Amino acid sequence: MEFENNYSINDIIIDDSLVDYTCCICCNLISHNQPFLQCKYGHLACKDCWVESLKIKKECIICRCKINSINDLSINRFLESEFNKKIVKCPNNKKSTFVINKNLEKEDYSVEDSGNSCNEIIKICELESHLRVCKFKLIKCLNLGCNKIFRLNQNEQHQKYCNFSLIQCNYCGKNNIIKNEIQNHYSIECKKFLIQCNKCLKTIERGEKEFHKNQICPNEIIPCKFKYGGCKFEFKRSELLIHLESINHSKFIHNIIESQENKINHQSLQIQDLNKINLDLIKKYKESDLKFKDIQNQLFEIENVQSKYSNRWVITEYKKKLLRNNSELKISSPNIEITNSIYSFYISIYPNGKGLQNKGYFSIYLNRINNLENPITVSYSFTLLNKLDKNKNLILSSNSLGWGHKRVLQSKEINIQNGWIDDNECLTIDFSIKIIKSKISPLRT
Repeated sequence: MEFENNYSINDIIIDDSLVDYTCCICCNLISHNQPFLQCKYGHLACKDCWVESLKIKKECIICRCKINSINDLSINRFLESEFNKKIVKCPNNKKSTFVINKNLEKEDYSVEDSGNSCNEIIKICELESHLRVCKFKLIKCLNLGCNKIFRLNQNEQHQKYCNFSLIQCNYCGKNNIIKNEIQNHYSIECKKFLIQCNKCLKTIERGEKEFHKNQICPNEIIPCKFKYGGCKFEFKRSELLIHLESINHSKFIHNIIESQENKINHQSLQIQDLNKINLDLIKKYKESDLKFKDIQNQLFEIENVQSKYSNRWVITEYKKKLLRNNSELKISSPNIEITNSIYSFYISIYPNGKGLQNKGYFSIYLNRINNLENPITVSYSFTLLNKLDKNKNLILSSNSLGWGHKRVLQSKEINIQNGWIDDNECLTIDFSIKIIKSKISPLRT
């Protein structure tokens, strides 16, 4: 992290003959990174002072000439060029002042280091490029938690000793451990860190501590391997053979064998009980399976029962309905619910035909309302009743082209004179719908 050098041109300039480069408002040297702005009579001031002055009064503070805005001012290129040739010392000299942000407020800090400072003498025009590469500029350590401030050329040395630098564990190879926390890592976390067994004093890795204790350490106190047979002796692991040779363990071995036989007998009884329970469950499963198949057969029979519905549809004020719309008029019946079925239907007629190709003809259709995803076979019939002559009744039935008839009669033929409409202007259609077979298909995703 670099710091912004908190210096003015007055602090670092060497040449004293600078009257021509002084702001007429604040009386300081005009900063090298600001334009040399002047009024039309040549009165020079820094840009910031011009801005503040014009807020108060739209005129030059010296000659009172009118200035409407900052855009009315001109830049004195000659003075700028001459000023940039002046000699200055690097701000990163033996006493460097810098600014950092702390709690959103700028605070000034200074570092005095005569033995490690920049002694470069340069022109003002070279100052910015020099500051970008100056090895004596002040920086803050980038390691989180470290607040040390030092010069750039001291960074490498600082990183070697910075307690907040990130290092790698020499044992387990874990990266990005903060240096001042490495001892805590060694003493608690690292599984590869070498420790000493407090019993045999052998050096082992921390991760092997439990295995060493339970399986290897010669000085670890262990019980006799026949303790479950009754031997109560405890001794060092290295003394196991001496113990086995010095005491007759036949009795203890017999006790262990007898205990195991008792366990085997007890488990055999448990297995017998479980086998009985298993056989009972198998019997119940077979009974349940038979019941399930019986229910399936009953459902299949219910699904394949023929469902039939017959009724009469009276379309009142038929002529008035025609007058509402002379194009593709559609008249629909109320919903038709079929007994013993999950399906619903309605009948639709098109007095002037359905579609342009059928214009001028009377069309009639049977339509499904719900469960459209399940295929069904339907038998139906429509009978257009003739009030003048029953022998002229027009019967329409199922066909292979779909559930409807595109061209039943010419539209103009359906009138009172031909008997299709009665004196009350009603058109009557008898119908019958029969579901021959229905099969519900499974849901698919």
